[in-house]
Amino acid sequence: MELQHFSHNHPLIFNNDMQTNNHSIDETCCSACGENLSSTSPAGHYGCVECKYFLHKTCAELPNEINHFFHPQHPLTLIAEFNSYNYCNACTDLSDGFFYDCVKCNFCIHSTCSSLPRVRKFECHQHPITLHINPAEESSIRICQICNIKTTPSCVAYYCTDCNFAAHFLCVHEEI
Repeated sequence: MELQHFSHNHPLIFNNDMQTNNHSIDETCCSACGENLSSTSPAGHYGCVECKYFLHKTCAELPNEINHFFHPQHPLTLIAEFNSYNYCNACTDLSDGFFYDCVKCNFCIHSTCSSLPRVRKFECHQHPITLHINPAEESSIRICQICNIKTTPSCVAYYCTDCNFAAHFLCVHEEI
């Protein structure tokens, strides 16, 4: 099975083996998300062995455009840009690989960050917690219950309004 993906000049060949041209997929990373191909090996991957360009099947099948609760003003477009100087508005890391972008607003989010649930159960807390970006009120400054550092109105954090629980986005994902 071949796929002509917008991010690469050559056709990508589907492979669900544990090898990519005599190399274990444990040693090969997805060009979209940077994770080892083995992290989703049951689903398989697409690749161009000649260029050493590989994509998880799930990364290759990302939609070209999404609507996201972090940026409800405009649709976000999937971009494949390597050595980018854009920062993800969710995790604040550089956006290298695939990310969703709104050119009008200079908003950027990793493809992996865009797939995180807005509401989730967290084993360190009894209620569901909700992900917020840039809460407007100064009263939203709280102490992260994981690292004990203040959250600020400009940070991405999970909140529980039932009991005033707060946790930085990255703190929650390091715990999971």
